[in-house]
Amino acid sequence: MLHRDFFGRVSLSKMAQIYVRQNITALTLSLLLVATVGLYWETSWGLFAYWLDDRNYTYSHGWLLLLVSIYLVYERWRTQAQPLDLAPSWVGGVVVIISSMVWLMATIGSIQVVQFLSFVGLVSGVFWGVMGFSQARLFALPILLILGALPLWDSVATVLQLPTTLAAEWMLQISRVPVLREGFFLSVPAGDFEVEAACSGLHYILVAVLLGLIFCAMHRLHWWVTIGIILAAATISIVANFIRVYTVILIGQYTNMESDLVKDHASVGWVVFALGAIPLFWFASKLTKQDKYVGGIKVAPVVKQGRLSRSVGVVTLLAGLLVGPVWMGYLEAQIEEAMLNESEFPVIIKSASRGELNIEYQPAFMPGDVVKEGWIDSERSGEASTYLYLSRFYRQKQGKEAVSSSNRLVSSSSLWNQLEAGSIPFQGLSGGVVNVATLSSGNIELRVWQWYQVGERRITNPLWAKIYNVIATLQGHGYIDVVVLATKIEDDVAAADVVLQRFSKKYLKK
Repeated sequence: MLHRDFFGRVSLSKMAQIYVRQNITALTLSLLLVATVGLYWETSWGLFAYWLDDRNYTYSHGWLLLLVSIYLVYERWRTQAQPLDLAPSWVGGVVVIISSMVWLMATIGSIQVVQFLSFVGLVSGVFWGVMGFSQARLFALPILLILGALPLWDSVATVLQLPTTLAAEWMLQISRVPVLREGFFLSVPAGDFEVEAACSGLHYILVAVLLGLIFCAMHRLHWWVTIGIILAAATISIVANFIRVYTVILIGQYTNMESDLVKDHASVGWVVFALGAIPLFWFASKLTKQDKYVGGIKVAPVVKQGRLSRSVGVVTLLAGLLVGPVWMGYLEAQIEEAMLNESEFPVIIKSASRGELNIEYQPAFMPGDVVKEGWIDSERSGEASTYLYLSRFYRQKQGKEAVSSSNRLVSSSSLWNQLEAGSIPFQGLSGGVVNVATLSSGNIELRVWQWYQVGERRITNPLWAKIYNVIATLQGHGYIDVVVLATKIEDDVAAADVVLQRFSKKYLKK
């Protein structure tokens, strides 16, 4: 929209200037968000791939939720009465810096869920840093919706596992179906069923709660109405899952376990879920006609900033986006150099071999960048009496971690059985203890020790091992060793512990 001044010169009207400023804001925000995805590509793509992975069925709604979040950002931007303008904020930049540093430490320690959380923090900080808090809070809900697709809620599944089992047992008893419950197992005459954590209905709860939030956000309902709808949605999804488990067992009972629905029980769940959700949202749509709250979030007018204030905001934001990836690049260069030098390994470790004892044993740990494994000659008349497994990790990622819940001293396919496990005092380790276990296979018993080595520090606690590994990497000593020692129990466990203690002090002393 143009008009001419007193001299007949053409200039932009105030409305056109606002339009241009708003589009510059949108373009700046879009470019910085694209840059964030690019700079943190491994994490952003890892999140997208996580949603596509069939093994992560509980969070498979992530892609759809992302599209909904983008739409809500667009809808709030388009319908906002107050024009949105650039308002660089150094506080938002600080949020980006903190998120980037958290991402760096989570990447070093290979803690995927923290990487995902820090990425959401980066996106939030970019909105804040570009537009200031008053304008950025318009988009808080669309951004925070992504939390519903992050692997944060698995503990909820564990909590609901027992109530789901008890509810199914109670409904079967009412239906006059003979049932025996042992823990999470339900046995009926036709067969046995296990109510696993994945059967607790977490996926239905997440979808129901998120649908409720999206519905209320789009209709701009009062907060108390929103809470009511969310609670109702969560309750309906929990009850629907109770009915799903009961129905699947009932189908198995009356079809003698031959129905396809016994295996594909997710289909039954979505049918039951829909039967409960449709009436809920029909009722919620009636509330939208009675709830008159449609004003949305009020945005305070943007205070005109000085050049210094804007410059500090811009510099802080850009520095925050770069600090994590640049530092990580520097650490990667150090790691590459360290990987070329294996002189830190004692000669005795390099000589590890399969030995002559013919005892086949290896712990089920994720292999690192360098693995030294085998039996080593000790003081027993040259006999290969001490087994060593040393796995060194210079860099870690999902599926290649020094500390992982899937690591075991004995694999599920091994012929070894674990008789006992615990820890014993040992002065050679920080903290004064070492993880120990006694294994048995046929008439052979092994005594096993295990710990983590970070630089000169020996650690038995997995959490502290991760923490010290992050600290050491930031200091330029970026590797962690997983150490396992084992020896055959000839006399008793105490004698085997003495052999391992001597070996550790003689050959593995830092």
